[in-house]
Amino acid sequence: MTSLMSYPSFYGESMRSTSLSEDRDQLERLSRYIQRPVIAQDRLIELEDGRFYYRFKRVWKSGAKGIFFEGPDLLERLAALIPPPRKHQIRYHGVYAPNSRLHKAVRRLTAEGEQKRNVVQRRLRHTYWVLWASLLKHCFAVDVSVCPHCQHKMQVIAELHTPEGIKALLSYDEHARPRP
Repeated sequence: MTSLMSYPSFYGESMRSTSLSEDRDQLERLSRYIQRPVIAQDRLIELEDGRFYYRFKRVWKSGAKGIFFEGPDLLERLAALIPPPRKHQIRYHGVYAPNSRLHKAVRRLTAEGEQKRNVVQRRLRHTYWVLWASLLKHCFAVDVSVCPHCQHKMQVIAELHTPEGIKALLSYDEHARPRP
């Protein structure tokens, strides 16, 4: 038998890269998992009057411990679990259903959100610089975005990029308040 690649399963099992012919325990576990019944047969009891009683795994909030079925009702419920031939096994209900009136809006909103998320991820991926405030906070444990007097978050009111602007701000500050 050839080795299986790592495929995630929809049923909770995963097959790791291994040769099943060499690992008999894993082959047995996989076979038991595939062959398990649709319902737990040890909890299904046939009564003398021809009805069936299915005992729940846990007591429901309503206090019900099980449910009684007539023969045809049980077969009808079991037949509903069998997927129809040549049909998808995943069915969508509610706003995700194809005929829902809100389906187009949900798809549009989902697509817009996906596009925004991709743009943000792309922007973050290409950002090689870090804000100086976050660097100071990371290296020196100093949060310069918080006021030292009242502990409120400060707002950025201006960004100065030219030497003339920086000199003008520093000279204004010296005139407004004398040095200590």
